[in-house]
Amino acid sequence: MKSMNKVLLLSLAFALIWGCSKVEDIVTMNPNAALSATISTPTLVLLKDNADKDAFTINWTKPDFGFDAAATYTIFIDKKGNKFANAKLDPGGSDFKKVYKTSDLNNKLISLGIPEGSTADLDIKVECLVGASTILTAPVSSLKATTYADKLDLTTIWGVVGDATTGGWNGPDLPVFKSGTPNTLVAYVTLADGQIKFRRENKWDVNLGSAGTVEPDPAPSGKLLAGGKNIGVK
Repeated sequence: MKSMNKVLLLSLAFALIWGCSKVEDIVTMNPNAALSATISTPTLVLLKDNADKDAFTINWTKPDFGFDAAATYTIFIDKKGNKFANAKLDPGGSDFKKVYKTSDLNNKLISLGIPEGSTADLDIKVECLVGASTILTAPVSSLKATTYADKLDLTTIWGVVGDATTGGWNGPDLPVFKSGTPNTLVAYVTLADGQIKFRRENKWDVNLGSAGTVEPDPAPSGKLLAGGKNIGVK
């Protein structure tokens, strides 16, 4: 019986020793672990001609967790001062950098409410998630970026007005468009016999007529004059 008790006591002692060794294996995160990030440029002008090219890069350091941690990185981009309330998020991957193509970044910034062809100040940060709830955040970086118009805008401030048009002399004016050729505008309109002029923004403040001496000028010289004569058309 005594031998049996000794065996039980030895077994219990071994279990306690083994349990203590497992407690010692518990790891804790380095309290000084920190995350830092850098951006490739503080100012950026995006160009449609470079749509398929790399435009912008964010690099960040691997924190010293004190152990081999499985970490997840996320990039946040938002308008400056918005505290990332409506930020656009991108996964960071495992190579400690994120490269943005020009077209991708342009679309992302426009989706933030930045008008096409305008400049805005942005805040960018990188966050690291370790485990279920431990988050490290890099200091916020600032970027001033200019977007480009993704769709070709051919509209102009000019229009065709007159009794030869469907809008008459009171408009609305028929639109004049950019043609794709420098300094050349074009209008696609159906005209009746009558007279026309060109004016800006549907107002008479700035209007162009014929440089001829009679009104209406039945044979336009091809030259326009501010406040010139009505142009006769058939």
